[in-house]
Amino acid sequence: MDFKNDRSRKKELDDFWDIYMITPKVSKPLRPSGKSTDTVEITVSSVLESMADDNIFKSEKLSSNLNNGGTIHKYISPVDTPPKAQTEPPELEYFPRNSLIHKVSVFKWGSPYNYYEDFYQDALRLMAQRGSKTEHVPFFSYVPQYNQLNKKQMAFYLYFRERARQGEYIEADQSYILLYVYEIINLGEAMDVRFGQSQLAALWSAYSEKYPRINKMLLEWICDYSLIHRLTPPAGLDLQRVAASCTLKEFFVAQGRNDYEDYARILLAFSSSYDFHTSKFATGENLLIYEKYVPQALAVALKALSGNGILSDVGFNDCTLPRDAYSGALCSHRIKRRIEIEYCSFSRTNDLRYMIGDMVKYCENKIRAHIGVKSRLSCYSLSVEMRKILDEFFDINLVRERKRQIKTKKQEYDVLYDLPVKPLSLSHAERIEAESWETTKDLIEAFDGEEDIEAEQSEEIFVYDSAKTDAKEESELIGALGKYADFAHAVFISDVNKQRELSAALGSMPDSIVDKINEISYDVIGDILIEHDGEKYVVIDDYKCYMEE
Repeated sequence: MDFKNDRSRKKELDDFWDIYMITPKVSKPLRPSGKSTDTVEITVSSVLESMADDNIFKSEKLSSNLNNGGTIHKYISPVDTPPKAQTEPPELEYFPRNSLIHKVSVFKWGSPYNYYEDFYQDALRLMAQRGSKTEHVPFFSYVPQYNQLNKKQMAFYLYFRERARQGEYIEADQSYILLYVYEIINLGEAMDVRFGQSQLAALWSAYSEKYPRINKMLLEWICDYSLIHRLTPPAGLDLQRVAASCTLKEFFVAQGRNDYEDYARILLAFSSSYDFHTSKFATGENLLIYEKYVPQALAVALKALSGNGILSDVGFNDCTLPRDAYSGALCSHRIKRRIEIEYCSFSRTNDLRYMIGDMVKYCENKIRAHIGVKSRLSCYSLSVEMRKILDEFFDINLVRERKRQIKTKKQEYDVLYDLPVKPLSLSHAERIEAESWETTKDLIEAFDGEEDIEAEQSEEIFVYDSAKTDAKEESELIGALGKYADFAHAVFISDVNKQRELSAALGSMPDSIVDKINEISYDVIGDILIEHDGEKYVVIDDYKCYMEE
């Protein structure tokens, strides 16, 4: 056996797994270079700068120019180039009235591009084309365009668009909807922009719940479309869903018909630190009172805070929001714009949230007094003037509400005395008349021949004395009022200070005491005793005689 060859072969096999046997040998260890690693500034010729700006910067041209003595000043990749500051004046600038948007500036898009030019031309060409009824054909595209449609899909799109223009929103794929949205956006003023806005709003209302992807995008595009074309917010949108999805909520809070209650309902939903729906007393019939009077009271308060425009007297600073129009949409550079908006941000202002929240709490305190609840909510940020405004509103409206409830309330036993409703019948009337004549005949025959008997008349003849009756009712009423009688007399003599003292002594608010007095008087004399004349509480004229003693 050749042991020498055997040992050699074994050594080769062992060396196969030795990493040091296959790595190159280095005579000297590697050391870091001693050269400076500081950055240096190099310059480039104007030719190279223009080539870099045009995205045609090529390495061989760079090498050639450097060899000819050119130096590079600065080079930043166009992909990472930050947007240039807006130096050109806006092409449109306006100041909306009766809106939280105070100033809108619209700028042209800085850098032109051509890759959606074909779509723009196709939209112009197809704008007037009509569609006829056809079967639905499925279509999907992340960025739908006309040139992606086959003949059947194009026919269905035209039919879908025709029905939408007529106000009928049929079953359609999301891509058809987006294609129509892109068409409206890119046509711009080539079509009636008010009709375009109404179509965008209607498409959102009809399809955004089924296709959640278009919900937020379409709201943003509606906002951009309206701002660029100087349109007020579209009517008929679900403001709850709008404010939950839209970035610029303040745009959709626009006053129409000088109606501050619209603002009030929006502020209640999105800019209040307190929601009265969470109150344990806002249930059943009481909830109807909350929902009726809280927005109305808040509307009166907002009107007082809006001397030169909605919330103009609140004193909050404006915010500025720059935005790229139609972000994420297929949009030609002809239509693309940059917008800057100065506005009062009700949705991001904590001071306003607390102020609106305290208004709502104060309104609930008035309603609690009306329904007889003693507990009250704390309000910290309301001024004396604002409290007075809300007091005047509720003093008038809750008294009216009390009267309405008293007059319309029907006791369960009253139903027993209601006459049955029967249809008019001449035959039935004739039968009743004949029976009455028969009864008359029987009575005449029964008393015929009998001697007349003179009734003995007493010396005292009964006379109805209304004075005695009034005195009796007065006595009963004063007795029933009990501890509230002094307060009722203070109302009779118009002593407001005395009313406040008595209400403090009774541990209740004047409104609550008046409600209690009216409840007692209604039980005794069948009517309320005290009402509000618009300035103060007064005793009703018909019952002032009860308070004279």
